[in-house]
Amino acid sequence: HQGATYTFFSPLTRVVDAATPDAAPARVFKKHAASYLAGGDDASLQNMKAMLQLWNENHRRMVPLIDRSPVLREIETLSKDLSLIAEAGLEALDILSGSREAASDWRLRKTELLDAAKKPRGHTELMVVDAIRQLVEAAQP
Repeated sequence: HQGATYTFFSPLTRVVDAATPDAAPARVFKKHAASYLAGGDDASLQNMKAMLQLWNENHRRMVPLIDRSPVLREIETLSKDLSLIAEAGLEALDILSGSREAASDWRLRKTELLDAAKKPRGHTELMVVDAIRQLVEAAQP
């Protein structure tokens, strides 16, 4: 499906057909991350935590839908990656707040995870990867 040619008669039945090209939640998250990293803004911290917790639960909630709708299989790994990078973001926030210490290989493992999550699938990609990467990079001493 990657590289498929669309025509006037192509059915609009794929995830990419319903996805917005510029995801508003990703823009909001990016602003919160920048604000928090610039000065530790508590409101931004709480908003990021809420968004990350929602995304962390994403895959668990998507699995039943994916099982019932074969068209969603093309984004199954994207859904799982969103959950995993959200968990990395929550860990980064815990490290930045001092409530958790990072293992020596933590940043390397999370960077590899973020690199994998950045790859598009089903003509869609996770727009929050870069903002979560900023948190991960800031969290490692």
